[in-house]
Amino acid sequence: MIDHGETIEDPSGELVADRRIYVLNARSGTVSVVSVVFFDRFFDTFSVGQDLGVVADGHRGKSIYVTTHNAILVIDGGTDRIVGTIQLGHAPWLIAVSPDGSRIYASHPKEDLISVVDTTTPFPSVSTFAVPPGPSSLALSPDGAKLYVAHFGTHAPTGDFTGPGAFSVIDTGTKHAQSVPLGDGPTAMVAGATRAFVSNFTENTVSVIDITTSPRVIDTIAVDRAGLLLLSPDERTLYVSTFGPDTVVVLDVSN
Repeated sequence: MIDHGETIEDPSGELVADRRIYVLNARSGTVSVVSVVFFDRFFDTFSVGQDLGVVADGHRGKSIYVTTHNAILVIDGGTDRIVGTIQLGHAPWLIAVSPDGSRIYASHPKEDLISVVDTTTPFPSVSTFAVPPGPSSLALSPDGAKLYVAHFGTHAPTGDFTGPGAFSVIDTGTKHAQSVPLGDGPTAMVAGATRAFVSNFTENTVSVIDITTSPRVIDTIAVDRAGLLLLSPDERTLYVSTFGPDTVVVLDVSN
């Protein structure tokens, strides 16, 4: 969901602030731009090609980033048009953008690498650094100084990931990582100001991690087939989607 700070006219004629959701349509290779205020209003649908992955807000809607098989497409948030392509050389799993929009981080689970894109130069430069096995979900601290990473585990020759997962806190300046082991099958991760949460699908749990200093697991919550996570703005409620029974589990994480 990306806020462009624009106003539109509602059915009664009143001007209201609107926000946009960018939706990837993998089969058609398109991106749809939908109004949050009026869900039946489509701002636009434009083609970006095949092998779409994820979408991320660059910096308050100025740029939108969409991953493809081995690149990141740059979309102008004002015109909803592709204005550039950043080649990564490896297939990105997920991406995270620094709060000031100056860096894009992309995880590459099979290569045990994270790419860093510097967007401050006329032609964005890409560098990589090694991390513990199977980097997947990414999040950044509000100041951009720490990168939080959930890890699938070791990539086996069969194509699967084996062994326990892990969680890392990486200094974005030095690239130094501090890690703690997690359960099998880390699926998704979300981070707040003091805690991070990781769903472990195989073990039917959600790990709660203290990120105020060195990372440490402070609680494990049983959730059957835990999937995607969403943390409320006040960080008191965690929403967990589940695979199998199509439900959302609501957890009180205020303590």
